[in-house]
Amino acid sequence: MDRRLSTEDVLWLTQMRSADDGRQTPQQPPEEIGQKLFVLGMAAPDKGGYRITFKGRDELIDRERETAWMR
Repeated sequence: MDRRLSTEDVLWLTQMRSADDGRQTPQQPPEEIGQKLFVLGMAAPDKGGYRITFKGRDELIDRERETAWMR
């Protein structure tokens, strides 16, 4: 898990994953969040927005596993 991500960053990754799974248009996060996720390799620019990458999906899976383990 990447500890550099804030709760808001993770929420945007979740929204990007949902949009990608539903074949919807790319999400348009605030510029600083989009750039941060891009620099970390978790999102890629696409058609005026950002799409989640495999690394971003892996990050969400890791967080879901950790949350499930802590219950």
